[in-house]
Amino acid sequence: MKHIKTFDDIRTLVGQGVERSLAELLCERMGAVQSAFRHAGAAWSAEEYGYFCLVEEGDDVRDMRDVGLNPEDRGLIGAIKEVVLWHPESRCWEAVALYGGDYGMTFFIPDSPWLDPALRAALIVEAVPGEESSSSSKEGMRF
Repeated sequence: MKHIKTFDDIRTLVGQGVERSLAELLCERMGAVQSAFRHAGAAWSAEEYGYFCLVEEGDDVRDMRDVGLNPEDRGLIGAIKEVVLWHPESRCWEAVALYGGDYGMTFFIPDSPWLDPALRAALIVEAVPGEESSSSSKEGMRF
């Protein structure tokens, strides 16, 4: 799993071969989060408010203790998600899990053959019907 806290982290992913459409989605969403905080008169901090995680092949989505999702609750599968969005252009799910207060993690989960079928089924059920990414903010990074 990749932890993404800055636009530089996304640049690093691009250098590691992450698909362009996924990198653009990550930039768009990070820009939207930062913009929403600015609009509210605050500055976004990954350490204070949570960061993005890119789920990768080989990750155990049932045991994600390193990001606060324990196996007793079935990790990301059993996590209570505030919102789940499907991004068809990048074939990726976006799931926001709030941990308490203002802290939450945003998980980006590629819909790949290796994806745990139980997680895919949960994402489909929990997805907001008809909702896709609506942010047009692409600030912070260009490819």
